[in-house]
This record gives sequence, C-alpha cells and structure tokens, in this order.
Amino acid sequence: MPAALIVAVLVGLAMWFGWVGAVGTWLLAVLLAAVTTAVTGWIITGITRARAVLSPTEPFTVSVEVGDWYALNRWVVEGSRPDQPPPLPGRGLREWATTHAAVRADSLKISILVEGDGPQAVILRGVRVVELTTRPPAGGTHVGYGYFTADGTIEARWFSIDLDARSPRLDRSHWPTPSNEPSFPFSVTQGEPELFWLYVSAAQADYTWRLVLDWTVNGTQYTSVIDDGGEPFALAARGSRPSFYWDDIDARWRASQSTGGHAASP
Repeated sequence: MPAALIVAVLVGLAMWFGWVGAVGTWLLAVLLAAVTTAVTGWIITGITRARAVLSPTEPFTVSVEVGDWYALNRWVVEGSRPDQPPPLPGRGLREWATTHAAVRADSLKISILVEGDGPQAVILRGVRVVELTTRPPAGGTHVGYGYFTADGTIEARWFSIDLDARSPRLDRSHWPTPSNEPSFPFSVTQGEPELFWLYVSAAQADYTWRLVLDWTVNGTQYTSVIDDGGEPFALAARGSRPSFYWDDIDARWRASQSTGGHAASP
C-alpha cells in the first residue's frame, strides 16, 4: 500500500471519530508519513538485498560452443534427406540446420570456457544436468558428413555425459586420464580460465536439457544456468530412422549401416 494512501486512511479515521483536533491531526499526519516512509524504505532495501544474494552479478564470463565430437557432423533432419549435406562449421551450418529443422544426433561436444573477471578466486564446484526431457526417436532422417578439425590450444578438462543413464551426470571414467588428474572443484581468476569439454551421447531417445554451474565466492554458494544461447541443448538418437552419409567422391548420399543402437564412443 502506498505511503500516501496509508496516511490518508489513518488521518480520516482520526477526524471521523474526533480523536484529535486540527493541530493534532496535522502532527499525526506528519508523524505517520515519516513512519510509513521509513518502513517502506526498509522493505525495499530488504528486498534488494535478498535479490542480490539470490542472483548476484557473476564475477566471471562463460562462453559456450556446441560442436561435433571427432567431426562426425551427424544430424536428424525433418522429413527426408536434403539435397546437400551439412556444410562445415562457420560456412553456413547454422543456417542449414535452421532450414532443415535439424538437431544434432548421436553425440556432440559442449565447450564451456569460464574466465574470471577479477583477481578474486571463484570456486567452481561442479556442473549438473537439469531440465532433462525425453521422447522416443521417431520421424525425420539421420544424416552425416564427416570432416577434419583441430581443437584449440587451451588445456581442457574432459568429461562425459550419457543421457541414456538413469541419472545423467558428468563422468570421467571413460577417459584415459592419469589417476591424479584433478576434478571439481576448480578455481578461476582473471587470466586463469578453465575450459571444459563435455562429450554428450544419446542412443535410446531424443533429449533436451540445460546445465547448471555451481560456484562459490566469499564463502557464499550460487548457481548459474548454462544453455545454448537461451535455448536448451538438444540431441537426437538415430533409433530406427533411415540413415545416410555423404560420399564426397561421388557427391551423393549413401545408406548407412546399422549402428547397433549405440552412439559413437569417445
């Protein structure tokens, strides 16, 4: 209730019942206005502080890139196979995917670069899969067009996510990494970033999901949502869909053999 309305109601009641005279009424109005303003200020300040604790300004920058694992370039397109294969990344691939309502298939790589904005260390406690949706693979056509690629020079932390698992989570058991290879928590500061490569696979269903980054600064814990430019990540399984790969020599589609129901392994 606005301060002016509160004051008007209380002063009106005082005059109606004859509790105070004209001078007393004026003094009462001044007093009530001061009290109401103070209380309103305290409430607004409390709300502002609560919001700051729940959603602070992140002391780091997160860059997300979704791409192929081992440059497999596999997709599920709407309807039958297109006339041309998916182009290489950076050469109209996003436009091709939009035109054909295409979703990445079998596996993908999510690159997450976390860079601190200042000298204070931010502790990255972990990354979790959230908002997972599942539906049977049906409709569309599975297509692929492999290519050669080379990754960047920043040392990356490698993890797997099996979306077919009962509770999908980050896992390192599939990687040939030394037993002393560090895992979460990590820390970032300005000039000391962390790069995470997440190999995500699906063979039994079509999925969408988001990720949550858990982090701590000054002893307080927070979370940040990571997604694909505001949209959930998406990955489709081949299932029983017709499947084709592009033959560069003959410049034509060829039927793919069955994958046996398993996504490509890292």
